Amino acid sequence: MRARLLDRLERRWDRRLVTVVAGAGFGKTILLTTAINQTNAAANDPITRRDVWLCCEADDEHADHLVAGLTRALDLPPTEVPSLDAIHEWVASQAPNEVCFVFDDVHEIATGSQGAAVLSSLVNDLPRNGHVVLASRDPVPVSTSRLAVGGYLERLAEADLAFEHSEIEHFAAIRGVDPGLLRSTAGWPALAELTASGGADLVFDYLWDEILERIGLERAAHLARFARVGGGDDEVVSAIVGRSRRVEDLIEGVPLVERSASGWAALHPLWGPPLRRLVTDEEARDTLRDVAMIHRTRGRFTLAVNLLTEAEDWVGIVAVMREVEVEYATPPVVAGELGRWCHLLPPVWRRVPEALLATGLAREARAPLEAVEFFESAADGFRGNGDVDGELAAIARDGLVRWWIRDLRGLFVLLGRAGELAAGGSASARVLTSIGEASIAHLRGDSAKTLAALAGVNDALAGGWLPYIHWHRSVAHRRTGDLRKARAELDATTTIPTGRFASDIVSAGLHIDWLQGRVHDVCDGLGDLRAHYISTGDDFLRRETILELACKSAWVGDLDDASRCLAAAVDLVADMSGPLATILTVIAAAAIDVGTGDEVRAASRLHDGVHAALAGSDRWYWYDRAAIALPYVLLPETRALWARHAVSPTHQPGLLLAEALAAARAGDRSVVRAMTWPDTGIVRTHLPQRWIAELASEGIASENPPPNDLIDALGSFLPSTTTTLVAASSTSDSPMSPAARAVPVGRSGARNAMLRIAVIGTLELRLDGVRIDHGDLRRQRVRQLACYLVVKGRVRREEAAADLWPELDDGGRNLRVTLNYLQHLLEPDRAGRQPPFFVQVEGPWLALRCDKHLVVDAWELTGRLDEAAAAERAGRPLSALVAYRGALGLWRGEPFVDAPHATWAETARTRLRTRYSNALVRAGELELGESNLRDALVFAEAALVAETTSETAYRLVVRARLGLGDRAGARRALDDCRAALAELNLEPEPATIALLR
Repeated sequence: MRARLLDRLERRWDRRLVTVVAGAGFGKTILLTTAINQTNAAANDPITRRDVWLCCEADDEHADHLVAGLTRALDLPPTEVPSLDAIHEWVASQAPNEVCFVFDDVHEIATGSQGAAVLSSLVNDLPRNGHVVLASRDPVPVSTSRLAVGGYLERLAEADLAFEHSEIEHFAAIRGVDPGLLRSTAGWPALAELTASGGADLVFDYLWDEILERIGLERAAHLARFARVGGGDDEVVSAIVGRSRRVEDLIEGVPLVERSASGWAALHPLWGPPLRRLVTDEEARDTLRDVAMIHRTRGRFTLAVNLLTEAEDWVGIVAVMREVEVEYATPPVVAGELGRWCHLLPPVWRRVPEALLATGLAREARAPLEAVEFFESAADGFRGNGDVDGELAAIARDGLVRWWIRDLRGLFVLLGRAGELAAGGSASARVLTSIGEASIAHLRGDSAKTLAALAGVNDALAGGWLPYIHWHRSVAHRRTGDLRKARAELDATTTIPTGRFASDIVSAGLHIDWLQGRVHDVCDGLGDLRAHYISTGDDFLRRETILELACKSAWVGDLDDASRCLAAAVDLVADMSGPLATILTVIAAAAIDVGTGDEVRAASRLHDGVHAALAGSDRWYWYDRAAIALPYVLLPETRALWARHAVSPTHQPGLLLAEALAAARAGDRSVVRAMTWPDTGIVRTHLPQRWIAELASEGIASENPPPNDLIDALGSFLPSTTTTLVAASSTSDSPMSPAARAVPVGRSGARNAMLRIAVIGTLELRLDGVRIDHGDLRRQRVRQLACYLVVKGRVRREEAAADLWPELDDGGRNLRVTLNYLQHLLEPDRAGRQPPFFVQVEGPWLALRCDKHLVVDAWELTGRLDEAAAAERAGRPLSALVAYRGALGLWRGEPFVDAPHATWAETARTRLRTRYSNALVRAGELELGESNLRDALVFAEAALVAETTSETAYRLVVRARLGLGDRAGARRALDDCRAALAELNLEPEPATIALLR
């Protein structure tokens, strides 16, 4: 029967899910470990298999804990927020090899919990090469009906695991006992083992009593306490025994004990009933409290609370709550766990200040305004109890929320109370008072007072608030334009725990990056930050991040993404707008309007919000977000005020660029002519994309053109925008200046032309989308020179001449003539004195331009493959698959066929063909892992088009066709493979032979 069970477990490689559900002592763990030990025993199997074992525990009800355990089991790099997506991607990266996650003790994970959702995701969403085994005493907490109907489920139950009659006889013979003694166990393996070990045909309780009596009553009583607390390590055992004692000494010779590599041990649940009678309820409660204290001192707060709940020690639970809430600036357990602890308490205990504070913390991320009520009540309760530190913890959390919503009145009340506590001698209150004063100064835009408030804070006394203090100092310096000091404050946090302020530190760094011109890095960073807040459920901070991303996306011209972000932010904590959220919303919406050309609507949006900011303390947000150009250009009546306040060199470029654009629109091009263009990144920071294009056109018309890299950054946006502006100027009352209207439509020389060179297949050149079909392109040497430059990129003239005309001692003249032909093809309108644009001549060097104006299919293909390889190295196979898919359509035939016999061409051709073919096979394996059988087949057959003798591609075809049920097609593919190899007198590889078998 054991062999039959192992055969059924072997089916896990053909099933999505195997469940093993049976009560304690049915041998589930032994069965699983035996099956795992047999993994990969088959010889010559081209597919390897790996089992990943995880023994579940109570904390695995929380998704982060369970995913972190899986991450460690896979030896993946640890992350601040454990990612289930990373596990899915890792499994996909193993394709075509098989991976099976084996979870033991799944009954520790309750149905409907976060952990159950993780298991469901693994069962339902893993790639095709991923499998799951769930072993549990209770029904597994995932839905299995759909899998059962589809034939993807294998179920083992108690009836399958129980000893059959013949096995009872065999087991009795092995153990040397009377078979009749074991028949009373009803096939229960653990009970048979225990009965056989006892050596007497007694009823269960009597047999277990005898075993316990054999080890001695004192030790048995210790075992009873040990079982009651759920097991432990040496420290737990010593607390139970009352003196130093090793856990191994306590459990020596005791059957059915589970051990871990960390030194933790636990008795099998079968020991529960006979041991429970050995301790009184009062003794059990004392033991539970003692061991809970050990867990608490070791930071195992959840274990401590669970034991205290069993002991009905509500005072103890409240004490743990207070420690977590008050002594840690960042609670060491997730907010949801604090909420669970509150629900464990009887209703009357849920009104104590510790429970009220825990409830507020649990609600803070999703409903901050609701949390305020609980923070206030908690502070009142702590005050009534004379608990200064508890009251300060509640005040601090209350203050954070009020700071978010800019409730200055409420902040002053809290600050007053903190000042009273500070006057009473509380050092923590003095720190909190300084932080409160700095927070209020921050809201008023007063950097000097912010820094002054924090100047007297002793960093050593700040504790977990130190990252927040550095954040305030950084923002204060940034507000005044001193980015060096602002960055230094953030750098100081790299050596200290940042806790709940970690994402604030990241966000502050992105604001500095934006002011320094790293616009795309900021957009990427905000996207990562948004994903973090989604994973933590912090809707309030997610809304602010999405609004920031909407502003930045609109600024760089990605209007679709900006609009999506703006719409998404509306539905998140809409009742907590605050001035920053209002300003960000206005900036994003107005920038989108500017991008679409509706400046009248943009000005209307800006009017009320900007005038309110100018009259108050919020105008610094406009400088800090580098957005003063919007109101300066669109609201002329505000210009004098902006000019008066924008004094920092960091913020000055925004004013300079806005002044130049506004003057040009008024017909005064002297400002544009006289200005020095800032660095490209700085220009992109301070002006929306459309206005950069307009100002660039003004610069060209004023004989002060922008730097080439700024024009390159605009790409095709510059000519299309110029065209739109010129057309608008002739039909409307556009504010655009006459100088800009005079700018010719289209490209200036070859600078904005787009050239595409295709060398995969027959050479093809396209200029601005039009195929070049000139007679000179039919010259073989011209075609070879174009291919050669693609291969080399940059090369010395003498090397090019030697490679292209190896039969000549000096091919320099031939190179000059051929190069002239090629230059004329690529730039037919280039003036004689104007330097060439695409094939650049730099002294003895020839170089093919490498920027957005030139697209080469071979470079594009290599770039896609490089992108895929980088994603594979980073453990992101699904991202790699996207790059592989992009590479698929770029192959038109053999590369560089216009130079069929040249050594340089053959080397490049072989390298590109091999890399492309291998990449497609890898992509097909990933598609196979994702159950996309037809897509896998497409990749495999495309790989064979490029590399007709690729055995890995043939094997992929076979596996895909077998998956589709096409055995005849699979057989034909193998026959084709053998025939292709036979033509080259090659023998099939062992993996191919194994597949044939």
